Amino acid sequence: MKSEYGEDNIVAINDILSVSYDRNARKSILETQDNVYYSRKNLSEVEDILSNYENFVRIERGMIINMKKVVRINYENGFLGFEGDKKIYYSRLKLKEIRELVKEKMGLGQI
Repeated sequence: MKSEYGEDNIVAINDILSVSYDRNARKSILETQDNVYYSRKNLSEVEDILSNYENFVRIERGMIINMKKVVRINYENGFLGFEGDKKIYYSRLKLKEIRELVKEKMGLGQI
């Protein structure tokens, strides 16, 4: 993976918060708590790599998140929160699906 400064880096899978895709740049964007990394792989290729780790789920067409890194869920405003101020907003159309994913992946009961 390349850092935002163009350096080659190895990113620990467990450090990844989210992966999105920039269609204009034709790169996947991997975000950790402290850095942003870029990959020339498309989102489907990254998803194939991450499929070996059950905590990664695609919540929208262009977004994969690490459910183990989610620390809060705001259904009213439609976002998943991570440590610090990082938030990922999702479509209201995905609300039911997000609730099911949270129950399944985070082991939570009635939500």
